[in-house]
Amino acid sequence: MKNIVLIIILGLIAGCSGGSYIESKDNKEIIIAIYPTGTTSETYYFSLNANSEFIAEKGTRVENDITHIPFFKYIDKSEKIFLSSSEFSNIIDLVNKAYECDLGINESIVDDSWDVQILYKNKIIKQNYWFDIPPQIKDLVDTFINVSPIEVDLHGWA
Repeated sequence: MKNIVLIIILGLIAGCSGGSYIESKDNKEIIIAIYPTGTTSETYYFSLNANSEFIAEKGTRVENDITHIPFFKYIDKSEKIFLSSSEFSNIIDLVNKAYECDLGINESIVDDSWDVQILYKNKIIKQNYWFDIPPQIKDLVDTFINVSPIEVDLHGWA
């Protein structure tokens, strides 16, 4: 009986691990999700903490809310790297510029496109990646894509 309880507990812990680092205690973690508007698959999730640890994941999300735990239903790819101090400083500058704009959440939905959500200091910015994205947000997202250890393919649908 003890083995069954242990297996259940370990299963719950493993099942909740995707996206479980939503909010850091020091509010210095930056989280970005990029996902297609027409499906829950092909979602990218990036996390950067104060120790320069950068985690990139790709999978099928549960829903469109970046704060949902777990964020992923299935994770297809996951890799972790540590950024250089210059890369980390550049990202901190970019995220601060993005949050100076005070954009908040854009509720418009563009079919067959990609949406971006950014979580930093308990505030969410949500924008479409291809249409009317402010340059401060695009620069930040593009930097995350460029440093990602997994390939990011923001393809179109025809």
